[in-house]
Amino acid sequence: MKNGILKIFVCCHKYIHRVEEIKSRVKKWNLGDYLIFVGGKEEKQLEENVIQLKCRDLYEDLPEKMFAIYCYLADQGYVDKYDYFWKIDDDIDWMRWNPHRENELLRSLDGHDYAGLQVKTKAGKRGWHLGRVQEDSPWYNKKYNGRYVDWASGGATYFLSSSSINKWKNFHELSPIRFHHIYEDLAVSLFLKKCNISPIQINPWPDKTVLKFNINK
Repeated sequence: MKNGILKIFVCCHKYIHRVEEIKSRVKKWNLGDYLIFVGGKEEKQLEENVIQLKCRDLYEDLPEKMFAIYCYLADQGYVDKYDYFWKIDDDIDWMRWNPHRENELLRSLDGHDYAGLQVKTKAGKRGWHLGRVQEDSPWYNKKYNGRYVDWASGGATYFLSSSSINKWKNFHELSPIRFHHIYEDLAVSLFLKKCNISPIQINPWPDKTVLKFNINK
């Protein structure tokens, strides 16, 4: 029997101090099972619940990192242990949480393979990354001219079913990702679109605001 939701926190070495903040939030709100991911030169467990993957770790490398995370979850058998995976940035906190809130979330997710609290349906700013990437990035002074599809906002958090995560099983083409994608949420959605999976917007807590965004910014 699978557990419910595995919380997936995305961090980086630049903000590695946030690992302890995330752990404090998990403990405070009793969030249950979770993992924290950063990128690096080799794959290794840095500490309990903190995993470094062999992938790049800068802002412009987020598409590669997200693919690396989902590859890891699929290849390491987490899809057999959990029904859903909740992608959470390192600058998100909770205003309230309890088993009732999680049950409401699970009911909203039932039957959906890809869901978000905010789903974007219009093309984004193709130059949003300009001024945010390193000079040696393929995206330095280069706008994104690729395809747009509906995508779930990672900043607002989103959810993938075990079936969706399993689409990354045996995916071993991480290196080219950085040359084709600069927006990680869009990259994930484009990949899933090829698998005939599109995002749906959910509203599990219409009575209360549960999440607090960008607490470190």
